[in-house]
Amino acid sequence: MKRERKPLVVVGLALAAMMAVNAFRRGGSDELSIIPAGKSHRPELAKIAGWVDDRSLNEADLESKVVVLDCFASWCGPCQEAAPGLVHDYRRFHGQGVEFVGLTSETAEKLGALRAFLDRNKIEWPIAYGAEFQWQALGVSAAPMVFVYDARGDAVWSSDRPGTLEKAIRAAILRSEQSGELRGE
Repeated sequence: MKRERKPLVVVGLALAAMMAVNAFRRGGSDELSIIPAGKSHRPELAKIAGWVDDRSLNEADLESKVVVLDCFASWCGPCQEAAPGLVHDYRRFHGQGVEFVGLTSETAEKLGALRAFLDRNKIEWPIAYGAEFQWQALGVSAAPMVFVYDARGDAVWSSDRPGTLEKAIRAAILRSEQSGELRGE
Protein backbone atom coordinates (compact mmCIF):
# COMPACT_ATOMS: atom_id res chain seq x y z
CA MET A 1 0.00 0.00 0.00
CA LYS A 2 2.81 2.45 0.86
CA ARG A 3 4.54 1.79 -2.47
CA GLU A 4 1.36 2.72 -4.38
CA ARG A 5 1.10 6.08 -2.59
CA LYS A 6 4.72 7.08 -3.16
CA PRO A 7 4.27 7.93 -6.89
CA LEU A 8 1.13 9.93 -6.07
CA VAL A 9 2.95 11.85 -3.35
CA VAL A 10 5.85 12.59 -5.72
CA VAL A 11 3.46 13.78 -8.45
CA GLY A 12 1.57 15.91 -5.92
CA LEU A 13 4.75 17.53 -4.64
CA ALA A 14 5.94 18.19 -8.20
CA LEU A 15 2.63 19.86 -9.07
CA ALA A 16 2.74 21.98 -5.93
CA ALA A 17 6.30 23.07 -6.72
CA MET A 18 5.34 23.99 -10.30
CA MET A 19 2.38 26.04 -9.06
CA ALA A 20 4.57 27.87 -6.55
CA VAL A 21 7.20 28.68 -9.19
CA ASN A 22 4.51 29.91 -11.60
CA ALA A 23 2.90 32.09 -8.92
CA PHE A 24 6.29 33.60 -8.08
CA ARG A 25 7.09 34.21 -11.77
CA ARG A 26 3.73 35.89 -12.42
CA GLY A 27 3.92 38.09 -9.35
CA GLY A 28 1.88 35.87 -7.04
CA SER A 29 -1.22 37.98 -6.59
CA ASP A 30 -2.78 41.28 -7.48
CA GLU A 31 -1.80 42.71 -4.11
CA LEU A 32 -0.20 46.12 -4.38
CA SER A 33 3.49 46.06 -3.55
CA ILE A 34 4.84 49.61 -3.33
CA ILE A 35 8.50 50.18 -4.23
CA PRO A 36 10.30 52.36 -1.63
CA ALA A 37 11.01 55.93 -2.80
CA GLY A 38 14.38 56.42 -4.44
CA LYS A 39 14.94 52.72 -5.17
CA SER A 40 14.54 53.03 -8.94
CA HIS A 41 14.22 56.07 -11.21
CA ARG A 42 12.27 56.54 -14.46
CA PRO A 43 14.46 56.06 -17.54
CA GLU A 44 14.94 58.96 -19.93
CA LEU A 45 13.03 59.01 -23.19
CA ALA A 46 16.17 59.55 -25.27
CA LYS A 47 17.44 56.97 -27.77
CA ILE A 48 14.06 55.93 -29.14
CA ALA A 49 13.48 55.48 -32.88
CA GLY A 50 10.41 57.72 -32.94
CA TRP A 51 6.89 58.51 -31.83
CA VAL A 52 3.72 57.16 -33.41
CA ASP A 53 1.91 59.99 -35.23
CA ASP A 54 4.50 62.47 -33.91
CA ARG A 55 2.79 62.64 -30.49
CA SER A 56 6.12 63.04 -28.76
CA LEU A 57 7.04 63.81 -25.18
CA ASN A 58 10.22 65.08 -23.61
CA GLU A 59 11.48 65.10 -20.05
CA ALA A 60 9.96 68.55 -19.37
CA ASP A 61 6.49 67.19 -20.28
CA LEU A 62 6.82 64.57 -17.53
CA GLU A 63 8.32 66.83 -14.87
CA SER A 64 6.28 66.87 -11.65
CA LYS A 65 3.80 64.31 -13.00
CA VAL A 66 2.92 60.78 -12.06
CA VAL A 67 4.04 58.68 -15.04
CA VAL A 68 2.69 55.31 -16.16
CA LEU A 69 5.03 53.49 -18.56
CA ASP A 70 3.36 50.70 -20.50
CA CYS A 71 5.85 48.34 -22.16
CA PHE A 72 3.86 46.42 -24.76
CA ALA A 73 3.84 44.91 -28.25
CA SER A 74 1.00 45.07 -30.78
CA TRP A 75 1.23 41.31 -31.44
CA CYS A 76 1.20 40.36 -27.73
CA GLY A 77 -1.98 38.56 -26.60
CA PRO A 78 -1.70 39.57 -22.92
CA CYS A 79 -1.06 43.18 -24.05
CA GLN A 80 -4.28 43.10 -26.06
CA GLU A 81 -6.13 41.75 -23.02
CA ALA A 82 -4.68 44.50 -20.79
CA ALA A 83 -5.45 47.37 -23.19
CA PRO A 84 -9.09 48.07 -22.16
CA GLY A 85 -8.11 48.40 -18.50
CA LEU A 86 -5.24 50.72 -19.36
CA VAL A 87 -7.55 52.88 -21.49
CA HIS A 88 -10.03 53.01 -18.60
CA ASP A 89 -7.32 54.10 -16.15
CA TYR A 90 -5.95 56.64 -18.64
CA ARG A 91 -9.36 58.27 -19.03
CA ARG A 92 -9.88 58.25 -15.28
CA PHE A 93 -6.53 59.81 -14.28
CA HIS A 94 -5.29 61.84 -17.25
CA GLY A 95 -5.76 65.49 -16.39
CA GLN A 96 -5.02 64.86 -12.71
CA GLY A 97 -1.26 65.17 -13.08
CA VAL A 98 -0.90 61.65 -14.52
CA GLU A 99 0.78 61.00 -17.89
CA PHE A 100 0.75 57.67 -19.71
CA VAL A 101 3.55 56.71 -22.11
CA GLY A 102 3.64 53.58 -24.25
CA LEU A 103 7.01 51.98 -24.99
CA THR A 104 7.32 49.30 -27.65
CA SER A 105 10.43 47.69 -29.02
CA GLU A 106 8.72 47.32 -32.39
CA THR A 107 10.44 49.04 -35.31
CA ALA A 108 9.25 51.60 -37.87
CA GLU A 109 8.57 48.71 -40.27
CA LYS A 110 5.78 47.57 -37.91
CA LEU A 111 4.03 50.97 -37.68
CA GLY A 112 1.00 49.74 -39.65
CA ALA A 113 0.29 46.92 -37.20
CA LEU A 114 1.10 49.21 -34.29
CA ARG A 115 -1.36 51.90 -35.46
CA ALA A 116 -4.05 49.24 -36.02
CA PHE A 117 -3.53 48.00 -32.44
CA LEU A 118 -3.73 51.56 -31.06
CA ASP A 119 -6.85 52.40 -33.09
CA ARG A 120 -8.61 49.12 -32.25
CA ASN A 121 -8.02 49.71 -28.53
CA LYS A 122 -8.66 53.49 -28.61
CA ILE A 123 -5.24 54.21 -27.10
CA GLU A 124 -4.76 57.98 -26.97
CA TRP A 125 -1.47 58.48 -25.11
CA PRO A 126 1.94 59.00 -26.76
CA ILE A 127 3.65 55.83 -27.97
CA ALA A 128 7.40 55.53 -28.51
CA TYR A 129 8.58 52.82 -30.88
CA GLY A 130 12.07 51.38 -31.12
CA ALA A 131 12.34 51.73 -27.33
CA GLU A 132 14.79 48.86 -26.77
CA PHE A 133 17.06 51.10 -24.69
CA GLN A 134 14.24 51.86 -22.23
CA TRP A 135 13.19 48.21 -22.08
CA GLN A 136 16.77 47.25 -21.22
CA ALA A 137 17.07 50.03 -18.63
CA LEU A 138 13.85 48.80 -17.02
CA GLY A 139 14.86 45.14 -17.17
CA VAL A 140 11.89 44.25 -19.37
CA SER A 141 12.28 40.93 -21.14
CA ALA A 142 8.63 40.27 -22.02
CA ALA A 143 5.44 42.26 -22.50
CA PRO A 144 3.26 43.48 -20.98
CA MET A 145 5.07 45.25 -18.18
CA VAL A 146 3.72 48.39 -16.53
CA PHE A 147 5.63 50.82 -14.30
CA VAL A 148 4.29 53.71 -12.20
CA TYR A 149 6.54 56.60 -11.11
CA ASP A 150 5.77 59.41 -8.69
CA ALA A 151 6.21 63.09 -9.57
CA ARG A 152 9.91 62.94 -8.60
CA GLY A 153 10.48 60.10 -11.08
CA ASP A 154 10.89 57.46 -8.36
CA ALA A 155 9.39 54.03 -9.05
CA VAL A 156 6.24 53.26 -7.08
CA TRP A 157 5.10 49.99 -8.64
CA SER A 158 5.70 47.57 -11.50
CA SER A 159 3.94 44.45 -12.66
CA ASP A 160 3.37 42.20 -15.63
CA ARG A 161 -0.30 42.14 -14.60
CA PRO A 162 -1.79 45.64 -14.67
CA GLY A 163 -4.85 44.55 -12.63
CA THR A 164 -3.89 46.76 -9.66
CA LEU A 165 -2.79 49.74 -11.74
CA GLU A 166 -5.49 52.01 -10.32
CA LYS A 167 -4.25 51.41 -6.76
CA ALA A 168 -0.67 52.07 -7.85
CA ILE A 169 -1.62 55.34 -9.56
CA ARG A 170 -3.49 56.46 -6.44
CA ALA A 171 -0.46 55.58 -4.30
CA ALA A 172 1.82 57.57 -6.65
CA ILE A 173 -0.55 60.56 -6.57
CA LEU A 174 -0.66 60.44 -2.77
CA ARG A 175 3.14 60.16 -2.49
CA SER A 176 3.54 63.05 -4.96
CA GLU A 177 1.00 65.25 -3.17
CA GLN A 178 2.65 64.59 0.18
CA SER A 179 6.03 65.62 -1.24
CA GLY A 180 4.52 68.73 -2.86
CA GLU A 181 5.84 67.65 -6.26
CA LEU A 182 2.62 66.96 -8.20
CA ARG A 183 1.68 69.34 -11.00
CA GLY A 184 -1.72 68.99 -12.69
CA GLU A 185 -2.51 69.65 -16.33
